[in-house]
Amino acid sequence: MSWTDERVEQLKTLWSEGHSASHIAKTLGSVTRNAVIGKIHRLGLSNRTPSASPKQAESSTPSSEQPDQTTKATNTPVEPETVNAPEPTKSSKPSGIPSNMDRIKKAAKQQLAEKKHEKLASSQ
Repeated sequence: MSWTDERVEQLKTLWSEGHSASHIAKTLGSVTRNAVIGKIHRLGLSNRTPSASPKQAESSTPSSEQPDQTTKATNTPVEPETVNAPEPTKSSKPSGIPSNMDRIKKAAKQQLAEKKHEKLASSQ
């Protein structure tokens, strides 16, 4: 399938009307949803206004009468919810298995002990 001028114009029209890429692919035929999305991006059509949605055109309530969903009923700004991160746990490993940090600390202590022993032996 190639993108003829007629098919590109039909794609532009359907996209501006707010149809989904899947719907456009079915309407055009012999083209996948991903091919439609790729062509939309190559044509620079990816930014579409929310008012172009076909669902809003079918709605019986005019958009001016629909409540604003970005604020509460009192028209006060909606505060973002804070998400607390879970408290870190010690380790999911059984207590009998040392962690890498435990191994590093143990090796460092052994090296210090060996250096002290060498220093004592060399000073005598």
